[in-house]
Amino acid sequence: MNQIKIHLPFFRTLYSQSASSLTIASIAAYLEKNGYRTEQYLFDRSNLRTVGRFISKFSLIQCEIVIAKVNYQDHHIIIPLLEELKKRKYANKVALCGPYAIQNFRSIMSTHKLIDAVLVGQPEIAALEFVQYCTSSNEHCFKEFSFAYRSSDNEDLIIDPLKIKKTIALDDLPFPKRSVELIEETTHVNLEASRGCHFNCSFCHHSKTNVNYRSPENVVKEIVYLNKVLGKTLFIFNDSCFWANPLDNERILKIANGIIREALDIRICIYLRIKPLIPIDVLEALVKAGLVRVFLGVESGINRIQHAFNKVTQNDDFITARNLFEKDFNLNVHIGFITIEHSSTIIEVEQNVDYLMQIEKLFRIGILVEPMRLIPNTALFVRLLNEGIIDRTLNYNEITYGYRFMHCETSAFLLGIQEIFRLRLGREAYRFEYYSTVVGLLNVLTKKILGELNFEIENHFQRVYTIRKQGMLLIYNYLKYKISKFKIESSYVFSINDFESIEFQKKFKQLSIEIEIAYGFLVAEVERNGASRAVKETYTGMEGIYA
Repeated sequence: MNQIKIHLPFFRTLYSQSASSLTIASIAAYLEKNGYRTEQYLFDRSNLRTVGRFISKFSLIQCEIVIAKVNYQDHHIIIPLLEELKKRKYANKVALCGPYAIQNFRSIMSTHKLIDAVLVGQPEIAALEFVQYCTSSNEHCFKEFSFAYRSSDNEDLIIDPLKIKKTIALDDLPFPKRSVELIEETTHVNLEASRGCHFNCSFCHHSKTNVNYRSPENVVKEIVYLNKVLGKTLFIFNDSCFWANPLDNERILKIANGIIREALDIRICIYLRIKPLIPIDVLEALVKAGLVRVFLGVESGINRIQHAFNKVTQNDDFITARNLFEKDFNLNVHIGFITIEHSSTIIEVEQNVDYLMQIEKLFRIGILVEPMRLIPNTALFVRLLNEGIIDRTLNYNEITYGYRFMHCETSAFLLGIQEIFRLRLGREAYRFEYYSTVVGLLNVLTKKILGELNFEIENHFQRVYTIRKQGMLLIYNYLKYKISKFKIESSYVFSINDFESIEFQKKFKQLSIEIEIAYGFLVAEVERNGASRAVKETYTGMEGIYA
């Protein structure tokens, strides 16, 4: 084993999945296969000592390299930390990886001279090449790279490997190194059956990327390992679209039937498209294999915006899909949705609020207060750039929300609801959304164990659902009231201290307490009836990795 140590730090991305990063875990496994020592490090936002603990991992007596995964939420911490590590000679070389770094590599490397590289090719290949490059005495012996790097003669000259096509078949990669999952006290685990996406959603960094597949046998083999060796029971596939078209039928049926043949008692979550719908026979096989949750990219309730996003669906298509998944197959349905984007009128914001209420997803406060994220080099980014909606001089840390709203009343409304939900109701808003979201998954998981629910459990579920509905109605009426003010006067000043806002906050805080208590009693009843596994398989909603 080579004595060079490669540090692989990252922040968790979603609280509803494992804290692990598949990209980092796969890089670690591939580097170790090639003889290098690695250590993954999960930064914990809730722990004030997390940075110090990471720094203490460095020995200062040997060559040490850092490859960090960054995203739009954490780059402001990781990049300055990497710069300090280089200045103080803790790290010899530092690089970034992940979609955010790839999309912004020129801006990042131009701004931060101490960042040596960004892995822009297949991450495993790029990571190995970067490590080999760092430890070679002659950089010119490498004719081409899978990473962007600085010229040794001019640090301002960034060499961009745009034509790099080197790939490794996914079946030829070792399984990701599951360091985080070994100590994570949940049963969740993330995995992938494919990489890339066939489709062309204008806002997405995955759009129209080459799709590579693992063989069904390889996927099932990893699932068996994760279940039998690590004890994981809830498998979240991170594929952009698990089933894309009829060409996927045979492959997915083999995965489902392989799980069934192995007699694995597991649960599965996948991302699906709304139109066309996955064939019934394929869906039936997946449900038999353990499918419990599907994620659908609804994105908007407005036809104009759906078209701008290159979505081929209409509002009724989601209703059809939801009825199939929830009513016919008892699956939990989670959605992606963008309530406000750069061109939204206040009328269109109202239409989206109406639609979320109609489909009973208005408890998803996060999709109310977070506008569209803008990702460089997407079709939408290019269009906004050409239309002058974004400034060409923006750097990487300004782009995500750096566009101008076309309607000032929409911007003012957004700022107002962000202030009330994030600043005034931060804890209460998060908890209300958490319990409102997770109760649906818990229902499906509990029925997987107990079958039909008894009277007591059903009553507890209905109590949570009732409070959730009351909360949605409260949110709906408040948002409609504020929107009506902007419709009358576009220059209306959104106050969170007027009578209506103060009353809303008071009632919402009370409902957030009620739903937390009701959910607590529900969990206790589910566990008393022998379904504690279902409780453990619902995500905790916490930053830390210990349940």
